[in-house]
Amino acid sequence: MLIDWMLRLRALFRRASVEDEIDAELRFHLDHQVQAHLARGLDHDEAMRRARLEFGGLDQIKEEYRDALGIRAIDRLRRDVRFSLRSLRATPTVTAVAVLSLALGIGANAAIFSIINGLLLRMLPVKDPTRLVLITDAPTRARSWSYRIWLEIHKREHLFEDSAAWSFTRFDLSSGGQTQFVDGLWVSGSFFEALGVKATLGRTLAASDDQRNGGADGPVAVISDRFWREHFNGAADVVGRILRLDGANFTIVGVLPREFFGLEVGRTFDVAVPLADEPLSRGRSTYLDAVSTSFLTIIARLHPDQSLDTAATTLRQVQPEIRASTIGELGNFGSAVVERYLKEPFRLLPAGKGFDGSADFHSRYERPLWTVMIVAWLVLLIACVNVANLLLARATARRHELSLRLALGESRGGLARQLLTESLLLSVTGTVAGLLVATWGSRFLVTQLSTSADTVFLDMSIDSRIVMFASPLRY
Repeated sequence: MLIDWMLRLRALFRRASVEDEIDAELRFHLDHQVQAHLARGLDHDEAMRRARLEFGGLDQIKEEYRDALGIRAIDRLRRDVRFSLRSLRATPTVTAVAVLSLALGIGANAAIFSIINGLLLRMLPVKDPTRLVLITDAPTRARSWSYRIWLEIHKREHLFEDSAAWSFTRFDLSSGGQTQFVDGLWVSGSFFEALGVKATLGRTLAASDDQRNGGADGPVAVISDRFWREHFNGAADVVGRILRLDGANFTIVGVLPREFFGLEVGRTFDVAVPLADEPLSRGRSTYLDAVSTSFLTIIARLHPDQSLDTAATTLRQVQPEIRASTIGELGNFGSAVVERYLKEPFRLLPAGKGFDGSADFHSRYERPLWTVMIVAWLVLLIACVNVANLLLARATARRHELSLRLALGESRGGLARQLLTESLLLSVTGTVAGLLVATWGSRFLVTQLSTSADTVFLDMSIDSRIVMFASPLRY
């Protein structure tokens, strides 16, 4: 079966070579039979005549071989496509109106679906995202934790295959004067390893970097692909350069992949720095020593054979000692607060699609987006009806042409195939134009959600889900 398909593909893309091989094969067999007759004492002309009679018509054999390879079907398809293109060019106004109607209808749908896909459906671009879980004590949303809680969870290595913590922040790149803020992350040394994210240049952060005042290389940082291109013009020697953040010098050790934007829906980052270097920015006000200050988000990667319920049960078994060792300053708030803190259960939520940060995008935009999606569907339905009416009117105007082709011997099936090919060409052209409209439209809609203080980011890249959604086969 695979060999048959390979031969068919070869016949499609290397037609001349296949035709030459067919001719050479037929000549070989014909010469073999001629030689057999010559060996019986016949002259050359008689040997050739008998060989042709026994072998059969060469043209007929060629056609049978072409049918076996699908060459005749490919020829019919090419002929239909060429004729359809000429036919569509003959009525440019109708073609332009049909393509534009489809482009706007499909583009509006695909633009809204792109946002829904980036917000609700797209999996994170990390290794095996289905095994990522969010550690929280709220039923449906993320929760911030203190640095002490993170240490207590991370040191219990039996709980998960790996775990990581991070906190969103803003760094000042300026060395004085006017501030120049960029979005950043404080991340644990295990962050990138737990996610399975590799650097495209240099390396990512490691556990040895996550030490106060830096590890062996001092304070280090990794930067996003966008930041690398915008601030360093994509320089290949960026690794080793110094980046000044909040007045402290950090050595760039790596550039992250373009597709990795973080774990929070609606938010991305430019620079990631080890969590233990946080005092370099906050000084004596560091959150690392504030037992009751919650600023970290914690995720974990389940073991391959570990279910979500099993992991949650295992975590709750050690919850009392984790809570008890991190009471800290809560004792000043009274026994009722401490008792509630000790009893509040840990929960695990799936994190493979990312999660809401402080902006709470899911609850704010999920219902409005689906409402707009329904409206866009209705717009597309109207566009499809208009295109269908155009094509019916066009077919009516072509009755004389179609009748003449029937009189000249064209089959009804051939005419139906021709009209179907024209419709598919319109659909494909409208879909391609619609995807271009969707690319622009979705980015425009996302920019409308952003403010000067809070830039909204969603991954709007075209993937297979969006292409299938916009496919003309659906309409």
